[in-house]
Amino acid sequence: YLTIPEKGHYIENYFSTKFTEKPTCIIGIGNDYIEHYYIGHYKIFSWWHTLESSTTREYFSTGVVETKQVYHYDNAVKLAGLPSRVEQINVNNAADYTETKYYYPMFQETLGEPYRGLLLSNYILEAPLKTETFRNGTKIAEKRTIYNSQLQPNIIKSSKGDGTLENRVVYELYDSHDNPLQIRKENGTKVCYIWGYHETQPV
Repeated sequence: YLTIPEKGHYIENYFSTKFTEKPTCIIGIGNDYIEHYYIGHYKIFSWWHTLESSTTREYFSTGVVETKQVYHYDNAVKLAGLPSRVEQINVNNAADYTETKYYYPMFQETLGEPYRGLLLSNYILEAPLKTETFRNGTKIAEKRTIYNSQLQPNIIKSSKGDGTLENRVVYELYDSHDNPLQIRKENGTKVCYIWGYHETQPV
C-alpha cells in the first residue's frame, strides 16, 4: 500500500484540568495555566493509504504466469482508491504490458464533458468519464461515458485505436432507484432488466 502525504491531516484537541493551586511540578505548565485550570492539547493524525500494487499468479501445466498491476496517482488531484493510471505488467515478459489511463470528473482533462459540474457538486467522483488503454505504448482503445441531467449514464461510446468514438450502449429507461430498465446496443438489440430484492439486484 502507498501513503499519500499530501492528504495527511490532523485534528488538534484541547482539554482542561482544574487545580486548587498552581502546580510547580508539571513541565511546561507556564502560560498554559489560567486561573486554576491547566489547558492541554494533543493532535490526532490521519493519513490516506491506497493500493500501490498487486500480483496475480496463474498456474498452468506449462508453468506459472505472473501479472503485476501497478497503480499510479500522478495527477494533480490525488484521491485514495482512484488511480490516474494502472499498469498491468507480464512479469515473465516485461516488454509486454498494458496501461489504462482514467479521467475522473475532477481532472482538468474532462473539462467540457456534459454535466461535469453537476457531477462534481454532487460528489460523484469515482466513475471515470473517459478511459484510454495502451498496449506496449500503442493506443488500442478508448471509452467515454456521457451522463444525463439526472446524473445517470446515458451513452457509452468506445473506439479501437485512434478510431472515431461510436455509440456502443444507450440507456433508454431507468427506474426510481436509478437502476437501468432498458438499454440499446449498437446493433439495435434492446436488453431489459428486472430488479428484485427491494430493487437492489437484477433477477
